Order: sequence, then structure tokens, then C-alpha cells
Amino acid sequence: MDITVAGLDVTMKVRLKKEHIEWLDACCRPSARKAVDYLKEALAWYRMGNRNQNYCMDDSPLHDPLAVMCAAVSSLVRTQCRKARIECYGTYCRGMVVTDLRERPFRAEYIRFAVDVDEERAVRELMSAFWEPLEQEDGSEI
Repeated sequence: MDITVAGLDVTMKVRLKKEHIEWLDACCRPSARKAVDYLKEALAWYRMGNRNQNYCMDDSPLHDPLAVMCAAVSSLVRTQCRKARIECYGTYCRGMVVTDLRERPFRAEYIRFAVDVDEERAVRELMSAFWEPLEQEDGSEI
């Protein structure tokens, strides 16, 4: 099965900021109003948690949304295939995915990992689901 893992090292790079939500609040299409209102409320809690845990101000990492966007728009991320397995007995990483980048890696299956992301494009991709497209003078969308 071909899967892509988008770990915290990549998802922490994509941040939805307070100004993004303010912009969506002003520019969302009518059919997305309830979703944007929910985002405003939910992200206030996420930002507070991110501030308390990671000392970040007015933003929230897009962990789950980025994972879904990777499946829909795979070009958002740069990937690398790595041997990986779940560590079942370790003291420090029990239950975590462990990859082996050595020349002679441990015996395991190859899994595709996101190793980098186009942060700005990922945020735009997410926001595009909510905003009202601009129209040109001839009525076509920009």
C-alpha cells in the first residue's frame, strides 16, 4: 500500500495565523460562513494550547489538515522513502515511528515520508476551500 506519513517535523511548519482567519472572516463565500465561524472559535483554543505548549503567538500548526492535503495535493510536500517501523520496546520512543537512514538499515518496509512542505502554498490551499473567488470584469474567475 502506498502511504505518505506527514510527521510533526513537517506539519509544525504550516501555521494558520490569526490574520488568515480574520481574512477568511471578511472574504469567505456565504456557503462557507458556518465553517469559518467554527474555525474562528476552535482555533482560539488551538492557539491558546500552542501558546502554552510551544510558546507561539497567534498561530496554530495544521497537523491533520496538512495530512489530508498531502493525500489530495501530493505536490505540496517533498517526500523521501525510508525504512520504518514502530518502536515497541524503547524507553524514549515506544510507540513512535522510527526510520533508519544508515547504509545498511534495519529490516523493515519502505514508507514514504514528507520531509518538507511549501508552507505558504499549503495555507493558500486550505483557505481556498472557504473564500469567495474574485471575478474579472468579463465575469470569469481570477
